[in-house]
This record gives sequence, C-alpha cells and structure tokens, in this order.
Amino acid sequence: RKNVNADIMTKAAIGTLNGHVGPVTSVCFNADQESQIFSGGWDHSVRTWDVASGVNVMTSLCDKVVLDIDYSAHSRLIATGHADRSVRLWDPRSDDSTVVKLRLSSHKGFVSSVAWAPNSAYMLASASHDSTIKVWDIRSRTPLYTVYAANEKDKGKKLLGLDWHKSLLLAGGESGSLRIHSVNSQYSDDQEQTSA
Repeated sequence: RKNVNADIMTKAAIGTLNGHVGPVTSVCFNADQESQIFSGGWDHSVRTWDVASGVNVMTSLCDKVVLDIDYSAHSRLIATGHADRSVRLWDPRSDDSTVVKLRLSSHKGFVSSVAWAPNSAYMLASASHDSTIKVWDIRSRTPLYTVYAANEKDKGKKLLGLDWHKSLLLAGGESGSLRIHSVNSQYSDDQEQTSA
C-alpha cells in the first residue's frame, strides 16, 4: 500500500503580507503588473499589495464582507462579490480608487464568486448562494441573462466557485456537482455587439 504522505512536499512561504484584520477570502494577481496583487476579506476591505516590498499600497473599504475578487487585464478593473448580494467594480489606477465605480445588484443571495470574461473588457459573470449565475455587460446595471440550475440535484444549492474559459462558464457548489454552461458567443468585444 502506497503512503500518500510520501508524495507531499512542504515548502516554506517566500513571503507573507500582513494587513487584513480577519480572514482573507480571496486573492488574485494583477495580470498587467506581476509585482502587484489584490486581496479581499471579512474586514470589508479590498487591498492592493506590492509583492516585492510587501507593502499594502492601497486599501479600499466597503460596508460588506468581500467574498471573491477578480482582475480584468482588458478593462483593468477589479470585480468583487459580497455578502450583501452585490458585485462591485473598482479601478485601481484611479486617484480615487477607494470609491466603488459601479455596483451591480440582481442576486438574491451572497455573491460567492466573480469571473471576468477572458476576451472582453465588459463581460463579467457572478455566481451566488441563490444557485444562479448572472452574466453582465458592465455598461448596464441589468444582467444580460441569468443561468439557472438545469437539474433537480443542483436547484436551490449554493454556488461557491466560478471560472470563465473561452465560451464556457464552470461553476461548483454545495451540490457536489460541477456545472458547465456555454456562454453565447455574440457577447464579445471583437464582434461589437450589445444585447438589449
């Protein structure tokens, strides 16, 4: 019988960034500046870090827990999901980057995960404890459409994770299943189409 632990290596962290007060719920790299990362947490903060120096260079506060964070290299905006059922957009380049640029509200439960489209500056998806995925064009405050669970096992189950790859959305949650959804290809910047 193989010893599973023999294949596990323990590696020391090459750095630690301190500043959050309470659990850190989400982290992501700035795809444009590899020395910059973003984090969100229970302390209601979105933080920008310089990895090389270990310095927290910007802290943006909101009134609710940050559950997830994602950065778009196309729009250069940060999207965050929150316990108040909202998605917030931030511009880390702005002199006033501590101010929410846009708040999107349509979910009926916590927004547990957010994911920018890989081929668009405007397309964003959010997953929620309400068991739905919302697809947004951030030029509007109304979602383009809502993706509901297709089978009984997934209906009413919280979604906890979300990723967007090409034209596919992948979501997982408390049902134990992975949901794969095809995103309408008309929603890309390349085709310059919008939806009413």
